[in-house]
Amino acid sequence: MVNILSSLNEDSINLLQHHVNHNFNSTPYNKQLKLTDSVCRTIEDGTNLIAKAGTGFGKTLAYLIPAITSGKKVVISTSTLTLLNQLDSEVLPLLLKTFQEQNRSFSWSVAKGRAQYLCLDKFNRLNPVETLPYAKFFNDESFLGDRNQLFVNDDDTWDNLSAGADECIGRNQCSFGSNCFYERAKNLRSDVDLLLTTHALYSKELLSPSNVLPAHDLVVFDECHDLPRYLHDAFSTKITEKELVRYLKQCHKYLIPTDSLELIIENLYSYKDQYPNQIQSSSSASDLSSILESLQIELAAILSTILDGSNQRIKHLTEQILYKIEALLYINRNEILLTGEEDSDVILHTILRNLPVEVSNYWEGKTVVFTSATIPFEFAKSIVLKELTYSELDFGSEIDYSNKALLYIPKDLSNRNSNYRELLNQELISLIKVNPGRTLMLFTSHTAMESAYNFIKENTPLQPLMQGKLPREDILNNFKSQSDSILLGTNSFWQGIDLSVAPCSLVIIDKIPFPRPDDHRINLLKEKWGEYAFHMVDIPHAALLLEQGMGRLLRNKNDKGVIAILDSRLSDSNYSHYFKMLLPNIPSASAFDHIKSFLN
Repeated sequence: MVNILSSLNEDSINLLQHHVNHNFNSTPYNKQLKLTDSVCRTIEDGTNLIAKAGTGFGKTLAYLIPAITSGKKVVISTSTLTLLNQLDSEVLPLLLKTFQEQNRSFSWSVAKGRAQYLCLDKFNRLNPVETLPYAKFFNDESFLGDRNQLFVNDDDTWDNLSAGADECIGRNQCSFGSNCFYERAKNLRSDVDLLLTTHALYSKELLSPSNVLPAHDLVVFDECHDLPRYLHDAFSTKITEKELVRYLKQCHKYLIPTDSLELIIENLYSYKDQYPNQIQSSSSASDLSSILESLQIELAAILSTILDGSNQRIKHLTEQILYKIEALLYINRNEILLTGEEDSDVILHTILRNLPVEVSNYWEGKTVVFTSATIPFEFAKSIVLKELTYSELDFGSEIDYSNKALLYIPKDLSNRNSNYRELLNQELISLIKVNPGRTLMLFTSHTAMESAYNFIKENTPLQPLMQGKLPREDILNNFKSQSDSILLGTNSFWQGIDLSVAPCSLVIIDKIPFPRPDDHRINLLKEKWGEYAFHMVDIPHAALLLEQGMGRLLRNKNDKGVIAILDSRLSDSNYSHYFKMLLPNIPSASAFDHIKSFLN
């Protein structure tokens, strides 16, 4: 069934079989064993692997066990904190029991960014009333200063308690450096066998190594379909309204005059409001360049007034913002400069046309496993992975979509309808009435989600849950605890949430998630394909998101349910056959009677 290459393979597969049989009272899947075998081959050969493994596959165990038994220093990187927390609190503790039954053991830790920990310097600058809610945590020996332990969900509150890399003056400069929670957590990481982190943090470390991650031999990128986006973000420059407001507060605290600075910043805000999400000229003759140059001069003047050895925090903040302003003024040929979107606090940011070729050198220095239920088109090329340095395998899925799922696509419903929003909301109500179980609704915009939420509340006795109304974990827990619950979410809920404990019986997607016309990163890709851009960029992009959204329905082979995509273009357009080739093969229907008979 599986080619056992060596003791590593045999050891890993025996542990996998023991773990699954002992904890799940079932035999490991054939495909899961094949993935385990492929990961072992990759580790032994020192090459790289791109592995597509569908929902319900058990790929987490398939890569974790050979990674741990390899004896190498391992990093597991995830796109979402949801998966990272699941590995940390559920998967690895259970797996450790299996290892201990075999008289073995392993250790792990979590690497988060500096801003995820309480800053003692900031904390001690607060007044006693502000510190009172958190003082009790210091009496707990297990308190690590982690944001999750403090249960702070409000970002503004947390901003007063934490310090990001742009604020921190460094361990040696800070009077609380010897007791710093972040530094303590970083020291604990060096001795573990397995380190958990996120794509965002890993990508930043790749650009500017700062020993956030200890030396390691093997890295696994789970949810790797998101990795290109994080790599591009790490190599781009961004300045936000939040960091400028925070900087002005610090200036006021240190009694630094800011009248001229605030006037320039207001001009910058006005410029963004006048030209939202537009490509900007970086020439010295442009209005934007004049504003940035004035800001550069003002920040340099403030920096010159700060004496060495005093006010180190404000000095560090000034240097960080000044560095970003200079980068925005002098972008290179591989970048474009953009103003932020209307609904974002980003003021200016750059986007790279291509990642630097130097990234390819990094992949050659380690054994890397990339895995996801969906692998983007030309994934290897998008992360500068050289040819002949990797193998790419598709392991399929253990879910029997042909018998366990039904795809519902209504006739004559798309955004081409003049009364589209009304028809969509009425369709949602009809689907809720047909389905007796949990319903997950996924939307391509906040506007559509909010419209549906209000319509359901006004026209039914139901109390739907909506993303943003409560903290993410609270919403998911409430959804799982109610057998007839309804959850509405946008992009971050299309992936990274595991509802296997309380599976959905109905997943609704409002429409085909084509890229937004003002998504400049996608537009750069489309430029390369010219007249073929729609088929080579737009459709693969939408199909990947659809497959991620559809993957929220069937998490285990015994689950059963309906996927409703409320966009008739998926069945009646001249490009619908492309989606049929790219998406799982699921029987489709266009009548409610089919849904009723399927679910009953």
